[in-house]
Amino acid sequence: VLIHSSSKFPNITSASVAVHFCQIVDGEGEEFTVVPNSEIVVSRTAFKDNSSFYTLNGRRVQFKEVAKMLRSHGIDLDHNRFLILQGEVEQIAMMKPKGQSEHESGMLEYLEDIIGTSRYKEPIEKLSIKVEELSEMRKEKLNRVRLVEQEKQKLEQPMREAAELMSLTNVTLRTRNMLLQKYIHETHKIVEGKEKEMVELKENLGKIDEKLNTIKEELQEKTSVLKAGSKKYEDLQKKKEEVTGKLQGCKKKTVSTQADITQGNKKKKNLEQLLEQEKNKLIDLELIPEKNTREIEECERLLTRHTENKRQAEEELQTVMAGVRSQTQDLQEQKDRHQARLIDLKKVVDEATKNYKLAESELKIYLSTETIESEKLQKMKEAYEKAAKDLKDKTNQQNSLESVVPQNERELSELQSKCQELKQEEGNVAKEARKVKAQLEESRQAMSANRSRGRVLDALMKEKRDGRIPGIYGRLGDLGGIDSKYDVAISTCCGALDN
Repeated sequence: VLIHSSSKFPNITSASVAVHFCQIVDGEGEEFTVVPNSEIVVSRTAFKDNSSFYTLNGRRVQFKEVAKMLRSHGIDLDHNRFLILQGEVEQIAMMKPKGQSEHESGMLEYLEDIIGTSRYKEPIEKLSIKVEELSEMRKEKLNRVRLVEQEKQKLEQPMREAAELMSLTNVTLRTRNMLLQKYIHETHKIVEGKEKEMVELKENLGKIDEKLNTIKEELQEKTSVLKAGSKKYEDLQKKKEEVTGKLQGCKKKTVSTQADITQGNKKKKNLEQLLEQEKNKLIDLELIPEKNTREIEECERLLTRHTENKRQAEEELQTVMAGVRSQTQDLQEQKDRHQARLIDLKKVVDEATKNYKLAESELKIYLSTETIESEKLQKMKEAYEKAAKDLKDKTNQQNSLESVVPQNERELSELQSKCQELKQEEGNVAKEARKVKAQLEESRQAMSANRSRGRVLDALMKEKRDGRIPGIYGRLGDLGGIDSKYDVAISTCCGALDN
C-alpha cells in the first residue's frame, strides 16, 4: 500500500480513493443528462499495515459485492484492457513472441487479449477448416473436369468417324433417290398403257353387270317368296314351342305345389306339437315364481309365529327357573319339541330361499347376456362408424394426393432443370475460380516484388520456414494492414514494423 508522506503530512496512517459513477443520457454534441438516483460512489480505504476495506455509497461492504455491482453495469473486471500494468514491464519484456502451446501465452496472445481479437481465434479456426473442406471439394470438381475432358478427347475420334459415316450415308441416299425417280418415271408410262386396257375392260364389265342385275332381280323375287313361307313356318313353330313350354311349366308347378303342400302339412303338425309343448313349459315356468313366493310367505309366517312362541317359551322358562327346579323337566321337553319343529321349518325356509336365489341368478345370467350382446352391438356400430370415417379420410387423402402428385412431379421436373442449369453454372464458376486464382497469384507476385526487405530479414524468415529458428513467428507488422495511400508514410516513420 502506498500512502502519502511529506514534511507537511508526516504521520498519515490511511488513504482513501473514491470513484463516482452515474448513468447518463447522451444529448447533442457533448451534452448529456444525468439519470436521477443513479449515482454510485465506490471507495477504498487502505492502512499502513496493508489492510483495507471497501465502501459502496458510504456503506462498508466486501469486495465481492462491489465486483458484482460493477459487473451488473457492464464493467469488465476480468480482462486488463490496457498495455502495461504497474510492475509488469519486466514480465512483458520476458514474454516469448508466441506461446508454445494452447496453455501458454506469449506476446502475441497478450496483445490479442488487450485489443480483444482473441475472440476471433475460434471463428478463424472454423473458417480454416471450412476453407480446407472447400479446397478438397474444388480438387474433386477439378478431377471430375479432367476426367470429362479425357472422355471428351476419347470420343472425338468416334465422333469424326460418325460424321464421315453420315456423309457417306447422305451420298448413298441421294443416289438411291435418283434411282427411285427413274423407276417412278418408267412406272408412269406402264400405268398409262394399263389404264387404256382398263377402260376397255370397264366397258365389257358394264355389259356383264346389266345381265347380272337382271338375274339378281329375278333372284330377289323368288327369295322374297321363299322368305314369306319360311316366316310363316317359323311363326307356327314358335307358337308350338310356346304352348309346349307353357304346358311343361304348368306340370312342373303342379308337382312343386303338391310337394310344397305335403311338406307344409308336415311342418305345420310339427310346429303345432312344438307350440303345445312350449305353451305347457311356459305355464309351468310362470307358476314357479308364484308358487315359490307363496311358500316363502308361508315360511316367513311360520317363522314369525314360532319365533313368538319361542320368545314366550323362553320367558316362561325364565319364570319357572326362578321357581321350583322340579317343574323344569316338562318345560324343557316342550322347548326341545319346539326347537325340533323350528329346525324343520328352517330347512323349508332355506330350501325356498335357495330356489329363489337360483331363479334370481338365472335372471341375472339372462340380463348379463343381453348386456354383453348390447355392448357387442354398440362396439360393432362404433367400429362401423370408425371404418366409415377412415374410408372417408383415406378418400380425401387419395383426392389430395391425386392433386399433389402431379404438382410434385412438375416441381421435380423444374428442380431437375435447375440442377442442370446449376451444373452448367458450376463449370462457369470453376472457370472463373481458375481466373481469380491466376489473378491472385499475380497479385501475390506483385506484392512480393514490391516489398523491400533486407537480406537479414529474408534470411531469418527462410531459417524460420526451414524450422531451424522456432522462436520467430513473423513480422509485427503482419498483425495488421495499412491502406495503400498511407503505406509509404507509415513505413518511413515506423521502421520497427519490420521487426
